[in-house]
Amino acid sequence: MNNLSLAFNTTFVGLTVVFLSLILLAIIIVFSRVLRLRKGSPKHTPHHIKDDEFLHKKSCSSPGNELIAVITAAILSSMKTSPGCKIRVGSIRRIPQSSPVWNLTGRSEYLAGKL
Repeated sequence: MNNLSLAFNTTFVGLTVVFLSLILLAIIIVFSRVLRLRKGSPKHTPHHIKDDEFLHKKSCSSPGNELIAVITAAILSSMKTSPGCKIRVGSIRRIPQSSPVWNLTGRSEYLAGKL
């Protein structure tokens, strides 16, 4: 009976410590977000761009320029920069394959399993 009481006490203390730690962690995360918003730093949200800004010009008609524009947008999105940030991708070149074929096959099967 003494061992059963000790097991219940240990379980209760362990669960209490875990849940109090999770609650404290949640409070810290919320508090840090509130402070970040008060300082005026922008929250990462997708920026909506007006349709007038995407007027097609004759120089942007080739697929290469569209690819560069998409890659530039992806880089800016991953960097979480502000809309006023200026970045320019001048050229894109393919890096030669240095991994063995079995490695690439394993990666693609792993990613397909995750989807």
